[in-house]
Amino acid sequence: MEGSFALEYQAARLIRVLEFSFPDEQSFDLIGFSLGGRVALATACLYPRKVSSLHLTGVGCSRDAFGIVVLRAWEHLLETNNMSGFGWSALSASYSSSFLLRNVDQLPSWVEQLEAEFPNRASVSALHRLIVDTCDRDGDEYTVAEMALRLDSSIPVTLVVGGQDCLAPPSSVQQLAFILLHRRQNETSSSSVKSTTILHTGHAVPIEQRSTWCRTIL
Repeated sequence: MEGSFALEYQAARLIRVLEFSFPDEQSFDLIGFSLGGRVALATACLYPRKVSSLHLTGVGCSRDAFGIVVLRAWEHLLETNNMSGFGWSALSASYSSSFLLRNVDQLPSWVEQLEAEFPNRASVSALHRLIVDTCDRDGDEYTVAEMALRLDSSIPVTLVVGGQDCLAPPSSVQQLAFILLHRRQNETSSSSVKSTTILHTGHAVPIEQRSTWCRTIL
């Protein structure tokens, strides 16, 4: 499956890059946001001896109706090469209303910058394939819930979510924490699972609340 964006292939690429870049390191602390968090989780499932800890932001157990509709809208917008529409949709789904209001005058330029990053149909098609390849599908062994059930319980996990996250709602992140904790209850070698909700913040916690988010890592 050459060129696939599927999580297991991204995990393999990540490990190759880490091993090449840090040849003396035996294991790594992985920090991932949104899709990056799901890649980190897949990496920990596939290469548990290479992962010392996981810090996942904006990663929920499953998507609610709003999240499903947003992803379908993104797929449609990218299929029709509508990067402007995709940009506005991504902004509205990723940030809290207060953040958008504070930056309302800058939003058009942000959308223009996004369009400039994907200047042709080939680049837009690649983004579309990334979203399609990494969406949870029924029967997929790399859904967040399935990966949580397989994750080595010796790996400590920190979960962070924005209180107004619409793409990975706090309730979905709490469900993920429950699965991880429940699996570790009867295992003597299990490590901790911590969950933090940062209030008044949307999906893009590292952007909206950078300092607070950094403190959850340190």
